[in-house]
Amino acid sequence: MQTLYEAAGGTNFFLRLAAAWHARVVADEVVGHAFRHGVHPEHVQRLAAYWCEALGVPGSIPGFMEMSRP
Repeated sequence: MQTLYEAAGGTNFFLRLAAAWHARVVADEVVGHAFRHGVHPEHVQRLAAYWCEALGVPGSIPGFMEMSRP
């Protein structure tokens, strides 16, 4: 049985999704203020890493999952 991570298309899908989500949130007039002050330079990669881990990434992606940790 596939994980949701695998069914969605893997790491590249979640990187694209995180970038699109972030762009929409920053542009949103209601919630965008929380992000307009600036975010960590690796925010999108960290968000994608979190989603991948939460949704069943198989094993470890070298150099990728480490970005989700401070």
